[in-house]
Amino acid sequence: MLHNMSAPPRTTIRYEGLSGNVKESGPGGSGVCSRGYQGTPLRGRIVQLQLPDSWDSSDPSVLLTALGVAPLGDVQSQLLALVIATARDLPLPDICVVLPVDKTRVRLWGTPLMALTVLSQCSDVMWLRAKSPVFAQAITRREVRLLVPQPWSEAPAIEV
Repeated sequence: MLHNMSAPPRTTIRYEGLSGNVKESGPGGSGVCSRGYQGTPLRGRIVQLQLPDSWDSSDPSVLLTALGVAPLGDVQSQLLALVIATARDLPLPDICVVLPVDKTRVRLWGTPLMALTVLSQCSDVMWLRAKSPVFAQAITRREVRLLVPQPWSEAPAIEV
């Protein structure tokens, strides 16, 4: 159904995800808006994962050997199954925000397998548990910092 563009819209979309950040205010500059949004401090723990310096190949058999796992049969499927199982068991939410790596305060979290898992399933902005692993991306990137929100950040730390 088409409407005249000068007529007000008839559909209202409401998103409650930021309702905790809403502050009531007077009309904005245009007189249309009566709500503003304010940022709140992020709460959680920052963790940094890094691959060992000696890991310079994305070949599945080389990575399995580096992890101390004997390569058997279809090594691509073997490594993929190992990483997916590790991702499922990580004490992280399904999505974490990726932060810029801080070279001045390097306190590593996790094991090399955890680092490979996270690095192979993250983009420049987020880690996704359900993302298909890309091992070449992990070798290229080498390290990542994640913001782990509450309540996951309250779990005991896993240090290297």
